[in-house]
This record gives sequence, C-alpha cells and structure tokens, in this order.
Amino acid sequence: NIGCADLILTTKQALKNNNKLAQMLRGRQLPVHSISSANQSAIDQYFSHFFGVEAPKEDLNFEKILADTIKACEQVLKHHEIIELRAQNAYLRRKQHQEVQKLGLVSLSIGKEPNRRIRILPK
Repeated sequence: NIGCADLILTTKQALKNNNKLAQMLRGRQLPVHSISSANQSAIDQYFSHFFGVEAPKEDLNFEKILADTIKACEQVLKHHEIIELRAQNAYLRRKQHQEVQKLGLVSLSIGKEPNRRIRILPK
C-alpha cells in the first residue's frame, strides 16, 4: 500500500519507463530513490548509505563464503540432509556450485533474485 510508504525505492529503468508508478506518485509528497539494478548487492549498498552504516565485512568476504559452503557440504555428507545456503549474487553462486561439485555432491539454485540461493542435496 503506497499510502503507508515513507519513501519509494525503484530502479532507474523502472522510474523512466513506468507510467503506473508515476500515476501512483502524483499528488503525493514521497521521496523517490533509484538504484542501478534490483540485485541484493545494490539494495544493500543503498540501505547502508541511506542509514549511514557499513555493510558487515563478513558478508562480503569471498573466502568466508566458500568456507561456509564447504562446511555445509560436510554437514550434508555427514547427516544426509538438505542444506540451503544464504542468498548470494550469481558469481558467488557459481563458485559455490563448483565447490559443491568438487566434493561430489549435487546443488541447485532456488528462489528469485535477490533471494536466489544454493540448495545442497545428499547423494
């Protein structure tokens, strides 16, 4: 419900091409903020800047993400259970799939951006 909103966050492309958005905003005193794309990284960066906080370094640490992937694979092998990892961008998901494959397990990507994540399956 746009009537409850304090601000509008949209992509630059949607702002340029969306007449419905323009109609909904007509007559309202809402600030409109735009980001380059609707991926999780761009959204996180916007809110970090907006609220004046720095994104946690561990979320951005490539080595930690891969280490967590390996730990999850070890859990799958040990307990024969399905494990879902945290949502990551496409590049990191590809690297996660590669790590899972190296350990002889199967993985698949589930969900929609920006919440797309890896699910690791037992053999």
